[in-house]
Amino acid sequence: MPSPYPWHYTVRWPFYFCRPSIWNRTQLGQRPLEHTFVSDPEDKPLRLLFLGDIMSLHGDRISRVDPAISELLSGADLVIGNCEAPVMNRPLSNVTRNGFVFNMSHEYLRAIVEQLGVKPGRLLLSVANNHTFDQGEAGYFSTQERFAALGIQPLGLWNGGTSPVVRVEVEGMAVGVVSWTQWMNIEPRREEPGVWRHTHLDGLDAEELKRRHGLDLVVAFPHWEYEFQHFPHRSTRELARQLNARNFKLIVGCHPHVVQPMEWFDDGLCAYSLGNFCGLGFAWAVKLISLLEVRVGTRGANRGRVMGYQLHPFIQFHEGERVSLLPMEKTPAVKQAGWQQRLGLVYEPVKGAERRA
Repeated sequence: MPSPYPWHYTVRWPFYFCRPSIWNRTQLGQRPLEHTFVSDPEDKPLRLLFLGDIMSLHGDRISRVDPAISELLSGADLVIGNCEAPVMNRPLSNVTRNGFVFNMSHEYLRAIVEQLGVKPGRLLLSVANNHTFDQGEAGYFSTQERFAALGIQPLGLWNGGTSPVVRVEVEGMAVGVVSWTQWMNIEPRREEPGVWRHTHLDGLDAEELKRRHGLDLVVAFPHWEYEFQHFPHRSTRELARQLNARNFKLIVGCHPHVVQPMEWFDDGLCAYSLGNFCGLGFAWAVKLISLLEVRVGTRGANRGRVMGYQLHPFIQFHEGERVSLLPMEKTPAVKQAGWQQRLGLVYEPVKGAERRA
């Protein structure tokens, strides 16, 4: 399978896979794990939960999701994430990358979704990523069929190219999500691109989308950046600034497989990467995962405005052949220090009474 990345990154990919880069090439500063931008005691904000890549190599064991994660996700108004592998039971054996077969069985996806405990219709997963056509057209359509069977709303499907927005109404609010991919391993054998790409969104403005679709909020959910890099490249930061200037006030990225920092704008934020939710946990730093909880105002001048957020760190913990997604405090103390240190390179640690601004 050809690499979708520039040659200079492709030749370094094996090294970064084992030792994710901590080079802060643009000197992006740290932000706290939790912050309140706007306080309104009378507002009952919408709670959006974002998770990173749900990915699976063929034959991976199903992760056990800790009840603390299930409780957090099941209580959210919407859960948004990325399905980083085609979903089908019989992968095409000739489609591999570096010896890996990216494929998620029906049982794997079903088991993960059941453990999340999210109500049907409130789980949105993007299919716009570089693995979309790793299993050809069969995998592309099989994924959509399994989503429909499990009540998952797909994000990023081309759907004739009429609009990239997926509109969801929840708790009296209309939320639109725009998802696209910067990378693609294998192009489809068809005239249409299958999923939205970054080139399709040049000049797209969130305010125009809000008017066209009757939305209170538009979320940008890009699949971008380079894998196994803890800090975004200059081009990614510039794109985030452009999106913010085009009125995308909430941007949450995926694809690097490791946690990346958050950037605040005057009236919005961008979380560049949350890391993986599950899967591909060979590298030590990939085991550090996070969930992002964003509070969105529902009344008056704050309606559709990002009022605050909290990043919830967890660990993809391997114990023999068993994989568990655990709160950090439930992992062995001897390992916690390393993960805390890695997280501290990216985010400002939270300290007791300073938890809220």
